Amino acid sequence: MARPLKEGVDYYPTDVNIFNDFKIIKLLDRYGPLGFTIYSWIVCKVYANGYYLQYDPETFPLIIKKEIGGHWIKNENVVIQVMHFCAEIGLFDDDLMQSEHIITSVGIQKRFKE
Repeated sequence: MARPLKEGVDYYPTDVNIFNDFKIIKLLDRYGPLGFTIYSWIVCKVYANGYYLQYDPETFPLIIKKEIGGHWIKNENVVIQVMHFCAEIGLFDDDLMQSEHIITSVGIQKRFKE
């Protein structure tokens, strides 16, 4: 019996100069290390699923808060703010996030394909 095909990947490449990326600089400037942690957590969930992630806007911020920890995230609204800011600055596709509740980007898809 063959193993079922895996949908996501076990790892994804990250540029060693990620902290020189202007989008990441903007994210860190606005939300600090917590914003980057939320972004990284989301990207890991996307790649675990494949090259996109469809999410429930009601429960997804609560899941992130629970998994990262309530000690660090006092209110799930910060998760929502970070997600929208990531879309605003181009780390996620804003149109798909708003209309379909899908998190992806050209960069995510490109790295997944590689």
